[in-house]
Amino acid sequence: MADGNLMEIESFVERVRARGDPAHEWRHIQRLVSFCKEVGPVENADMWLLLHSAYFHGLSQRKSLIANFLKSRGYSASSTQKILRTVKNSSINPRTKEERILHDANIIDALGATGIARGFAKGGYENQDMATTKKAIQKCMRKRVFTNYASAIRTQRISFMKNFFKTLKAESRH
Repeated sequence: MADGNLMEIESFVERVRARGDPAHEWRHIQRLVSFCKEVGPVENADMWLLLHSAYFHGLSQRKSLIANFLKSRGYSASSTQKILRTVKNSSINPRTKEERILHDANIIDALGATGIARGFAKGGYENQDMATTKKAIQKCMRKRVFTNYASAIRTQRISFMKNFFKTLKAESRH
């Protein structure tokens, strides 16, 4: 596998993320990468694959853009396919350590205060009413995580979210 310069990938992904859904902007990717850096070593993950995949999270619909970028940087077809597969499977059906860690990173970022803020930013971007956005956020609260690290964080963040929605309900009655 090519060594790859993660700084070049960061720059590329930041440019790609500059336009579009504010809930999936560059800071979201930075939080995912940070989570992966913490959890990956504990889970004995392939850090090269995990970090490369984390940067491309949410871009699986732009496979050719990613593949062309990686090819232009000397990545082999095999390495590119591993990255693309990990990105795709982390969202759909995570089986490998790397897919599960990236999945958990995304779920954790959809929970707690950050998750609520991201949910309402996305809801506004998509012109959703508050009830629809609330349902989408609450759906995230039911999603499974695979690592012990994520499980502990998930519990804390869901508790915060339940209190938030309880307060929101009380305030909405007036």
